[in-house]
Amino acid sequence: MTEITKIPIFVRDFSFSVKTKKGSKTILDHINLSIPSGSLVAIIGASGAGKTTLLNSIAGRLSGKSEGSILFGNEPYSSNINKILSYVTQQDTMHTNLTPRQILKFGADLRLPKRIKDEEKNQIVGNILKSLQIEHCADIVVGSPETGIKRGISGGEMKRVNIGMGLVTNPSVILVDEPTSGLDAQTAYLCTSILKDLTKEGRTIISTIHQPRQSIFELFDYLVLLSHGKLVYFGPINEIENYFSNINFFPPRNTNLADWLIDLVSLPEEELQKEETINKLSKALSIYQKDEIQLDDNNENDENKINEMSNGKMNQNEKQNPNNDDDLDTEDIPNDFEEITVNKLKSTDPIKNNSNGVVKGEVGTLEFIKSLVSHFNKSDLMKAALSMEIPKEKLNLHLEPTANPFKKTWILTKRGFYGVRNQKNYLVQRVLQPTLLACLVGWIFTGVSDKQSGLNDRMGILFFAIMSQMMLSMNVVLFELAKEKAIFLRESMDSAYSTFSFFISKVLIELPFSVIVPTIFTIIISAIAGLQMNPKPLFTLVGFCILQSFAGSGFGFMISAAVRLPEIALSIAPILLVPMTMFCGFMINLNNITKALSWIQYIDPLKYSFLAAVKNEYTGLTFTCSQSELVEGICPITSGEQYLKQKGYYNVNYWENAGILLAFVGICWILSIYFLSRTRKKETGR
Repeated sequence: MTEITKIPIFVRDFSFSVKTKKGSKTILDHINLSIPSGSLVAIIGASGAGKTTLLNSIAGRLSGKSEGSILFGNEPYSSNINKILSYVTQQDTMHTNLTPRQILKFGADLRLPKRIKDEEKNQIVGNILKSLQIEHCADIVVGSPETGIKRGISGGEMKRVNIGMGLVTNPSVILVDEPTSGLDAQTAYLCTSILKDLTKEGRTIISTIHQPRQSIFELFDYLVLLSHGKLVYFGPINEIENYFSNINFFPPRNTNLADWLIDLVSLPEEELQKEETINKLSKALSIYQKDEIQLDDNNENDENKINEMSNGKMNQNEKQNPNNDDDLDTEDIPNDFEEITVNKLKSTDPIKNNSNGVVKGEVGTLEFIKSLVSHFNKSDLMKAALSMEIPKEKLNLHLEPTANPFKKTWILTKRGFYGVRNQKNYLVQRVLQPTLLACLVGWIFTGVSDKQSGLNDRMGILFFAIMSQMMLSMNVVLFELAKEKAIFLRESMDSAYSTFSFFISKVLIELPFSVIVPTIFTIIISAIAGLQMNPKPLFTLVGFCILQSFAGSGFGFMISAAVRLPEIALSIAPILLVPMTMFCGFMINLNNITKALSWIQYIDPLKYSFLAAVKNEYTGLTFTCSQSELVEGICPITSGEQYLKQKGYYNVNYWENAGILLAFVGICWILSIYFLSRTRKKETGR
């Protein structure tokens, strides 16, 4: 593996906005950051502050209107930068039917240069497992309720596997979205410690993080504090208290500093009008004063005493702000405090600093945030960030080609078969379910009669055989593709493979089931029900059941690729299937369909396989009549050909119908690739 390229990141006057029904909405507003290489950076803020948007902007994963620049060294984001950048999503999106070792190994096969041999890839995977402390569960299937596999590893171990997926390419920059979300405190600390260790090799790691405990918070080197898309603070973690003390905001003792900061900047203005909100606010911010100084609304002398104390203790701040008359200083707070009451918080007018405009009364309002932003923009921390020099030399990136598209298609197919092999229940279900269904239906139609009553019975058996192949394959594909679409989009972010390679691999994984399942089903139902068992009619029926299975899977691929949510796909499919059953020729004579709807039969795949199956079964059969079935002493239908002519199915061409079914499958595949590509472009920009 190549050495890690140390890359500092510069965000310069960056703004991002999106279009809404009400116009343009600014998500990020003039953000300036200078992040040295080898740093672990935390992005915190309340919900909606713009944390993930900033992370995605750095990753080049947003589409919208942006201004300013984001530089990696001295280069803007590009496909080359993407190859040395890794993005770890908040959701642990991975193949839960694989083991951690398999997940990392296939990731390495897809993304590492093709010159790297399997032995070296295995060594890389082993080193990642060791560094993430998941060697003990490396060969245990991850598992999840969705795949029907009992959970094999813990949530913390899964989170570390998620991080490991981003490490296979030895990235210089790692972006992590909420790495501690959903984890207990000890596991969250372990995951953050691992990220900290990764920076020691020179990697730059930026992470959004939600409510970290103090010990976790102290692992970070730098903090980015956002509120309403604005930058309130950027600088070293160990400078936070000093900075906010200079503007007279003091975190209480034995309090989580991260929580205190979020409380300081998070409350929306409308919430401040509520009594209970003000009560919580006064406690959360812990605005204290000394015991010996009583703050009274009508006593101006008390305020003067406070200001006198402030002038004696804030020498540095006084030099910067000579007119600082109103700031409250409590640097040496004694053990006994008096908390400002709700009534005082409600009645006190905003206290403004004449030089920096910090509003201390209306905490959480947009005006307050603006004043904090204004103060930070004038601070030494911002000056230090802006003075950090952007390197003049270009990044020394040695980017080597990965496996070709055909090789990646095979890797994806192999990965899929490994997942199927690990799901023993899945294999049994795919084969056992149609087998039992064939036995049940065959039992119902046992020994179908060759008399007149058996004419319609055979039609019913054939309709069910064809229809079941359509439904069985379609339902499986709807679920499987919907489940893997999230993984596809994640790996598309890393440009791991093309949409075409992904889709063809899914087709190849489904191929054995589309052949084996219809074959078993058709042979069983034909034998039990008493359909023709001669080789030619039997193999012809098996062939059209296989084609119908392909049509069902292709139709399922298309629907699942076209819609965003699997729930929608599962609800749409039955609705579209109903017209197919109506216009296939079983429920209504095709010649009797009204002209306005007659065209539907020509795009109905069920029609072509069903009519071919009917002609195949009835050709060569002879029928007799019981005494009650005679019409004026004559048996109405004595041969299968006679019945086919009566129904209008005699001129059905097997090859023509098979060709139309294959064309239908091909069109579904093409549309599936198109819909997947469109979704990929929309979601990832790639």
